[in-house]
Amino acid sequence: MVLGAAGIGACRLNKGLEIKACDSQFKALFGLAPDAQPLWSDVETSLASEDRDTLQPAIEAALEHEEWLDVAVRTTWSEVGPRWVFLRGRVLHDARGQRVGILLVARDATEEQRAMSSLAQAISRERRARYQAEAANRSKDEFLSVISHELRSPLNAILGWNRILAIKRSADDEVQAVAPRIEQSAKAQLKIVNDLLDLGRIGTGKLRITMRELRLSATVAVAVDAARPPAAAKAVQLVADIHGTNAHVNGDPDRLAQVVANLLSNAIKFTPRDGRIHVRLHEEGERIVLTVTDTGQGIGADLLPHIFDRFRQGDSSTTRGAGGLGLGLTLVREIVALHGGTVSARSDGAGHGATFEVSLPVAEAPAITSCASGPERPAYGPRAATEQLAGLTILVVDDEADARAVLAETLRLEGANVTVGDSVRSALAHLRAHDAHFDVLVTDIGMPEEDGYSLVRRLRKLTDGERVVAIALTGYAARGDIEAAIDAGFDLHVPKPVDFDSLVPIIRRLAAAR
Repeated sequence: MVLGAAGIGACRLNKGLEIKACDSQFKALFGLAPDAQPLWSDVETSLASEDRDTLQPAIEAALEHEEWLDVAVRTTWSEVGPRWVFLRGRVLHDARGQRVGILLVARDATEEQRAMSSLAQAISRERRARYQAEAANRSKDEFLSVISHELRSPLNAILGWNRILAIKRSADDEVQAVAPRIEQSAKAQLKIVNDLLDLGRIGTGKLRITMRELRLSATVAVAVDAARPPAAAKAVQLVADIHGTNAHVNGDPDRLAQVVANLLSNAIKFTPRDGRIHVRLHEEGERIVLTVTDTGQGIGADLLPHIFDRFRQGDSSTTRGAGGLGLGLTLVREIVALHGGTVSARSDGAGHGATFEVSLPVAEAPAITSCASGPERPAYGPRAATEQLAGLTILVVDDEADARAVLAETLRLEGANVTVGDSVRSALAHLRAHDAHFDVLVTDIGMPEEDGYSLVRRLRKLTDGERVVAIALTGYAARGDIEAAIDAGFDLHVPKPVDFDSLVPIIRRLAAAR
């Protein structure tokens, strides 16, 4: 009675699988009439064919080994579709302890199995969706990496040949007047490339922030100095009041310098000639606040709430006066947020200028002052050759003829003895011919057949290969690319386009150290 009320049926079988007793609930679960005197074959007939072939062996195994039986089977007798029945069995013994049969207890498990099936399907869908999302992220990362390489390489050629032209035609006033403008335009293009790549990394959660304790005024000073030449080119006065506080913050100096640079670039872009930009750094309680105020064209009330949205521009017409993709302020917001800070903008409207305010938490315990890495020379324009590499023997490897020629010519102008190769195979031939007696290897990473990683690994296995300074010079500029280069055996990873005025002294110092 109790079992029946609970929807549970029972059936007793002897060792020959003959039914000795069977209640109505058990019969109902297998589609048998309440007054039927069923055979075990009748029960098996109601099962799905695949379960019919497995149930009897499972019962026989339980009888032989005196184990509990736990099995789920499907019945096909119902007009509403298959039903699941869960069977649990216990071996029966007589008074002498001999096995005489098995008692089966059955219950309807249809809803339970459906729930489990739905859950399994949901888990499977979630796994597929996660796999597809991860695959999409990997594809996006690979795409960004390729885009980085393909866009940086032409810029490297532009900046490199421009520098060579300025050095070789140093007496030509027209060349000296034009060269800084070419460099400035190329670097403006590079900023757009970097902004696009950074935005992509933020979208995939791949933008890395390396935190350290630093004095924010030093970081801001680097960015302000770098912004003075483009401000002066527009006759815009750039005033900085940033040394009134020694407050420290926890942050990534390069990324914080990027925040300041983007704010200043935006202010310079929208401030007319003879305008003024004021940069101020001050403390407000437990926060340090940076404000950039300009006397530019201002921000309309309709645009102000959306000023930090990606690709949002105040004027998107074909006659707009300022270029750009509208990404700089979006990156400012995202980077500041990663540092636990906030950024806001205010303006009294068109023609009344604008103020951008960045607020960051002050570090609890100021320690050693850290300065942001940044350009030591803020001015635009290529510099003269300095012959810093005189006496060095350098092997340059790049499959792109233009990139190879630019690099080789630049290093020769600096006094180096340069040998070039267009592949890993040709580079190894030069290395073997010289018995690896090069001072420096400068190689691209992405090359057909074998890449730069393979080259540096093989270099390190050659005689005296450990003393050669190995530099990866490549358009693959993500943090993962830097780590991969160092792990492979390079001493330095340099992203394209190359700042040769910084690279040349670095090569000299590394070679001297070896």
